[in-house]
Amino acid sequence: MSKLFIFWLTCFLLVVSIVSPLLLTSYSFSPTGFAVEQTAIVTLGVQEQLVIVLTNDTLNFGSCAINQTQGFSFFDSSLNNSQVDNSLCVGGSFPNSFALRNIGNVVANVSVEFGTTGQDFFNNTDSWIAFGLMADGCEGYFPSTFTQVDQLEFIVCDQLPIGVAQDLLVHLQVFVNASSRGGGVLPIQFIASPAD
Repeated sequence: MSKLFIFWLTCFLLVVSIVSPLLLTSYSFSPTGFAVEQTAIVTLGVQEQLVIVLTNDTLNFGSCAINQTQGFSFFDSSLNNSQVDNSLCVGGSFPNSFALRNIGNVVANVSVEFGTTGQDFFNNTDSWIAFGLMADGCEGYFPSTFTQVDQLEFIVCDQLPIGVAQDLLVHLQVFVNASSRGGGVLPIQFIASPAD
């Protein structure tokens, strides 16, 4: 036998000994362990914000003398300066109203709290302060006719909607009798609570 023949026979036997176990082994295919579907859950919470702001927070009737001829002076913030029934009044910007806006994300009920009554403010039982509202969006509120401030707290609006288009406009009228004294700055506070 030639050496070349022995060499090729050895190579053949080596290949058969390596390949035959591979051919005789059965393979089964199974999943690799990676998920082919997954479900994710997103949780999002939005906190309720009850926020009201006054876009106009001052009514300045100025410094006015009492009209002694008629025995009183009368001011109405829903009228402009030329329509105020007091020829002796000087100064004052006479804005149309307080303007209250709901800028939160919760519909609000609004009440108003006065620091004192009109009679106590002017120290005179014949003098008074009254307020009236314009609020198309409120479900329940005082009508646009004026209500005298004879108590310190009033509910003015049920369910004030959210947004710029739904301002609550609060007008004031002031009647000052000639025998009145006092006056000054009248604090008014608007209070919001979440609507049911």
